[in-house]
Amino acid sequence: MFRIIPRQGVFHFRGYLRTILNKRKPVEEFENKLARQLKVENVIATGSATLSLYLILKNIKKSKDDEVILSGYNYYDLVNVIKYCGMNPVFVEINEETLLMNIDEIGKRINKNTRAILVTHLFGFYNDVGKIKKLANKEIIIIEDYTHILPSKLIGDFFMFSFNKWKTINCLGGGAIVSHDKNKYIMSVIREEIKRYSDPIRAEMFKRVLFNYAAKSLLSKYVFGFFVFPTIYLFGLLNIDILFDLTKDDLKNKFSESRKLRFTKLQAAIGLSMLDEICKLNEGRKEKYKKLKNMINNSSIKTIDSILGPVFFPIIVKNKKRVYKKLLMHGIDSIQKYYGYSFNKNIEDNLVLLPIHHEINDKDINYMASVLNSIR
Repeated sequence: MFRIIPRQGVFHFRGYLRTILNKRKPVEEFENKLARQLKVENVIATGSATLSLYLILKNIKKSKDDEVILSGYNYYDLVNVIKYCGMNPVFVEINEETLLMNIDEIGKRINKNTRAILVTHLFGFYNDVGKIKKLANKEIIIIEDYTHILPSKLIGDFFMFSFNKWKTINCLGGGAIVSHDKNKYIMSVIREEIKRYSDPIRAEMFKRVLFNYAAKSLLSKYVFGFFVFPTIYLFGLLNIDILFDLTKDDLKNKFSESRKLRFTKLQAAIGLSMLDEICKLNEGRKEKYKKLKNMINNSSIKTIDSILGPVFFPIIVKNKKRVYKKLLMHGIDSIQKYYGYSFNKNIEDNLVLLPIHHEINDKDINYMASVLNSIR
């Protein structure tokens, strides 16, 4: 049976609209609930994940020569923030088996100027922070980037989260900084600084609400199948990912003072309701990922192991354009490139991201596996 499968889904819990229209909750209530869920002492909600990184780096910086080690396959704005803080990004090649920083290469980049290591758990694939900590001395701060998933364990010094449109928790934007009790002084300094920031203007929040509902509608299977997918298909035949081009972030929009915003009471109300659903969503995605991986028996397709529930299902193939078109011909909308940068030409040329979001069901998984196994 032919099926249309959107690349992403927008999660709206029951009562989402009612929450937006009627509810406001203290931000501290959301922070406390997230802290209990993560089993930590300190959580600070922020205006975005990039703002979270800025606040962490600003308060751990020691000199103009400070360096931050990070993966060579990452979200572009992380580099902008590091440079904005007057620090120097140092890139580490990725392990093609995991799409994460090659731990064996990190030690070669550490020197007297290394101030922090930014560990991005890209797409929700977990990098071994325990091993990374053993490579670093006590002066080096380990920052874990969990923008793609909520974790089950926190090993580093600081942790950043995103609650943006395509993330596991969607609070109409926003983010968080999380830390253990030993860093409570830095966290208190950050909390005081955020008090000086302003809330997003009403027009901005209204625009985010409209975008959310538009995305929810356009990505629903029937609307997507009849109206959106035919356009993606026609452009895809020309090797143009039109949806990517329309939704990608503006690379010219560098981190600036205008992006220093608070997390609002409206976002807190949404987040509180979503936290009740998050464990179920994570477990569901983990099971779907495991099932699809086990069903793929095509030797020309390489998959990646995961202990968590990644937000995409990456496959590494030998002819990406041909595979992408084959998937399109069978109604499967995949992503050819990540919203970031890559210093690994092999990954850039061979990586395809398949959908594995909350609206994917068992029939979709069986269908995707049959299509993938038919590719030669």
